[in-house]
Amino acid sequence: MMTPQAKPGSKTVGVLGGMGPYAAAAFFKLLLDLTPAKKEWDHLRVIIDSNPHIPSRTRHLLYGETSPVEGMLESCRRLEKYPVDLIAIPCNSAAVFIPEIQPHLRVPVLNICEVTANALAATHPSSRRVAVLGGYVTYKRQSYKPFLAKHGMEWLDHGEEIQRQVEQLIATIKLHPAQSANARAMEAIVATLCKKWQADIVILACTEFACLSGLALSVPSIDSTKELAQYTVKFATP
Repeated sequence: MMTPQAKPGSKTVGVLGGMGPYAAAAFFKLLLDLTPAKKEWDHLRVIIDSNPHIPSRTRHLLYGETSPVEGMLESCRRLEKYPVDLIAIPCNSAAVFIPEIQPHLRVPVLNICEVTANALAATHPSSRRVAVLGGYVTYKRQSYKPFLAKHGMEWLDHGEEIQRQVEQLIATIKLHPAQSANARAMEAIVATLCKKWQADIVILACTEFACLSGLALSVPSIDSTKELAQYTVKFATP
């Protein structure tokens, strides 16, 4: 009996995970769910380096602590040597550092912010006022703003109070991803965004939010983790 082989032309996907670990697990599940596989051997070959020891992106920018760049680059080089054909990083905060690591790698590193902004423009072209809910780095660096601007969309600055609530929710999900109260907290945050800032659409711009279930939001939303997974599958599937 012959061993089933990967489809001709299919690419090997590298995933730099661990930022955080549950987010990487949710991303891998999405890769499986979104792949049009009729048999198990139709799925993509995926190599995951879950490296939770990469220095904190937030603490680096807040306090000048160790940069995550060397840790990210070391893991990406390991993936590249496997070898893989592309690298996906399911972490919005880490996307800020992609311009620093990409020149040192031969394979493309997908930028979750760019992928998500392009998907939003394709699926919700009439949206103009976009709320981006993510961690400290994503908010302070306004990492989605230039990608949204290319499509004529406005990045809404929701202010420090909302951001504090978002960061608190992210911290809770990292330790207790299955709590149903997490979804209720997100719904309350989005309700405030709609009332006070008239947001047209919300980007769930933290990969921890892929762990939320049963969300009932008052405006359309787009999940950055799902969009990165969808793009990865499309990129890697012949």
